[in-house]
Amino acid sequence: MIPTNHATPLKAPAGAPWIVGVAHFACGTLPYPLSRRDIERDSAWAVTVYERLGLQAGQMIHLIGDGAEEVSWWPFENAAMRLHIPWIQAESGAFDTSRTDMVIRRFKLQAILGLSTPVLDALLALGRDPRQFFGGLRAVVAAPAAARKLAALSVPAWTLLQIGPVFAFEPPAGGGARYDESEWRVDAIDGELALSSVNARAAPFAKLRSGLRGRVEIVDSERRVFLE
Repeated sequence: MIPTNHATPLKAPAGAPWIVGVAHFACGTLPYPLSRRDIERDSAWAVTVYERLGLQAGQMIHLIGDGAEEVSWWPFENAAMRLHIPWIQAESGAFDTSRTDMVIRRFKLQAILGLSTPVLDALLALGRDPRQFFGGLRAVVAAPAAARKLAALSVPAWTLLQIGPVFAFEPPAGGGARYDESEWRVDAIDGELALSSVNARAAPFAKLRSGLRGRVEIVDSERRVFLE
């Protein structure tokens, strides 16, 4: 029987693995352990992303991502709660498009993060006009192919790059995608993006190749990632 009167959470050292997810690289799917300290740092950076997107307290956002990526999205859920931003989530596969469609039509959203190509294509197949459907949002953050398709339809969108377990964000005007340089370093090795951890994390990756073709440039003293 599970006790119902035990409210004390399990203790774990701040730097010790606390939860294990997965991360996708060119070599395959690898375990991705996270410590409580990792989650705290990642959540603090996610707050800065929301500030960059211009999000406001009290207005809902819609997060779209697969369950296998939950450990990557978790900091963004934490950040939303810390900023008093309500959120609702859906899967990125076309099978869950009806939920995203319902959320956009039923709720007054300020942003969508993680819009995938399958979901966008399914919304277009339903006859949704992207300029009307997304036009009133403060920000649309989409996977690279979806962002390009939205741009062709005159809908400006941020591009969300996923490099292993790490998210990088490029504004609609371009200029490269920014990521949390205090925790990670992205390099281009033979034209392929590779990820390394630069802080003491539970997952010490070292130049693991992502399978993404791209380059890294220094822009305004920051390392920016460009897909090719």
